[in-house]
Amino acid sequence: MKLKALLFLFIAIFFTSNIAFSQLLVNKGAIIKVTKGVSVYVDGAVQNDAGTIDVDNISGISELIVKSNFVNNATAQGSGYYKIYGNWINNNTFTAGTGTVFLEGANQLLSGTSSTTFHNLTLNGSGVKTLGIDQTCTGVLSLNNLELSTLNYKFFVTNSATNSITRTTGFVSSTNGGFLSRTTNTNGVYLFPVGSSSGTNRYRPVEIQPNNSSANTYTVRLANVNPTSETYNVDLLANDICEVNSNFYHQINRTSGSTSANLSIYYDNSADG
Repeated sequence: MKLKALLFLFIAIFFTSNIAFSQLLVNKGAIIKVTKGVSVYVDGAVQNDAGTIDVDNISGISELIVKSNFVNNATAQGSGYYKIYGNWINNNTFTAGTGTVFLEGANQLLSGTSSTTFHNLTLNGSGVKTLGIDQTCTGVLSLNNLELSTLNYKFFVTNSATNSITRTTGFVSSTNGGFLSRTTNTNGVYLFPVGSSSGTNRYRPVEIQPNNSSANTYTVRLANVNPTSETYNVDLLANDICEVNSNFYHQINRTSGSTSANLSIYYDNSADG
């Protein structure tokens, strides 16, 4: 009976995807399992109020494609693909396994009352992907050509591989209080692709190279404002300093560990002087 009920649910989902207007799939306590390399398409939103949604990678990568918001009020999990075109709202438990969440829409919000720990997070589509709560990635953050705006929240990349952030022209922006955090455990070069689209568009990355292979955590933010507006008065200078940059500055911290590091802070010679 359970097998028949599950099969019927899959058929119902596929049936609604062919209707011209968008649908709302509400789970009130069922186990919705996407398996065996199946793709389930919901032409609308998914609201998981109770029960479990499980997208796995058994006998092939399965995927749940949601054309609007994904709202998790219960349990969602799986090592398959979640492809979301609306907002990602997590209010309870999401267990990522080795799966990937793809943000496929235009401007999208990653929010909810519970911070999500993604394995892989990939930014696709267009617009800006914006945090409404702290978020974490344990695998690879793929920015591609898009902006991940943390606002005053934090985005933590806990995979200590140097290639755990990939990009073409994408970047991470933050307002005061927010930052991009990376965990390190090699003396390789770790890129912090920070920038801003607020005011003058700027991409001013930072590279941090720890001096040993101990575990450390560093955080970086590009503050695309006059430092004076954030209490760092550009007119209060030591006697041997003539001038400091009043257009932007970087906040760089080591939040755990004790390893010193070499910093490379990049600028645009033609634009910045």
